[in-house]
Amino acid sequence: KIFFRKSVLLLMGELEFPLNKPPNNIKQKILTRIVKVATIIGVRGSNSKERVLSLGYKNQIFIPNNVFSFDDFNRVDLSKENDIIFIGNIQHEKRIDILLDIIHMLKVDKNMKANVLIVGDGKLKPNLMAKSEKLGLSEFVKFLPFTDKNKLNTLINTSKICALTSEFEGLPMVLVETMACGVPSVSFDIADIGDIIKNNVNGFLVDF
Repeated sequence: KIFFRKSVLLLMGELEFPLNKPPNNIKQKILTRIVKVATIIGVRGSNSKERVLSLGYKNQIFIPNNVFSFDDFNRVDLSKENDIIFIGNIQHEKRIDILLDIIHMLKVDKNMKANVLIVGDGKLKPNLMAKSEKLGLSEFVKFLPFTDKNKLNTLINTSKICALTSEFEGLPMVLVETMACGVPSVSFDIADIGDIIKNNVNGFLVDF
């Protein structure tokens, strides 16, 4: 109970409440205490549920259903002009810098030139655009702002694969959106992403 009332606590991602390491700031320490006294805990997926249980929390734990409309994202027969697409907020935990390093390695070591779309906005965008230029990737990597669902559906359908290089996540809906368009994803095997991507079946999971 919190403040002597029954409470439901939703843990939406690893950034706010790391499940595989001790809390390292005041916010996380307070949240850890709240988790211990919450009546019910909601988590994003099965991996988070197992981790919470392994930490000794005996609260009732459930996985809430995510709402997704397949009317917004679907397959369209378009030319695959782009090799890779990233969609999301451009912030540190998304680790888009890793994606740029990978594209640079492909160019230098394998002589492969991948056309990449990075769709999103955030305070790190100018820094990443500068990094892309410094690595000589400006010809291949395009930064686009967030757009409406119709245009986003088109961008996804013109891409061969979706890349997610996040260091922290919850259950990213962008993976469901791209999958609805028939586009597989490559992601680090973190958080509850394994509930969506089955390695070598509908996408690829890589150890972080």
